[in-house]
Amino acid sequence: MSKKKKQYSRSTPQHMAENLLKREFHGNNLISYVLGHSNNNKLVFETLDQALGAVPGFL
Repeated sequence: MSKKKKQYSRSTPQHMAENLLKREFHGNNLISYVLGHSNNNKLVFETLDQALGAVPGFL
C-alpha cells in the first residue's frame, strides 16, 4: 500500500499574515547561525543565544 502525497497549493508573498504580535524584524538580515550535524534543541538554543547577543539592548 502506498501513501498518497498531500497536494499543497503555492502561495505568493502577498499572502503574508499581519504582524499582530508587533514583532520587530531586522530587515531580513542574518544575525546568527550555528552549524551542526542535526537540528536539535542544543543547536537551536546556541543559535538563539548568539542572535540575542547580536542585538544591542535586547536583554
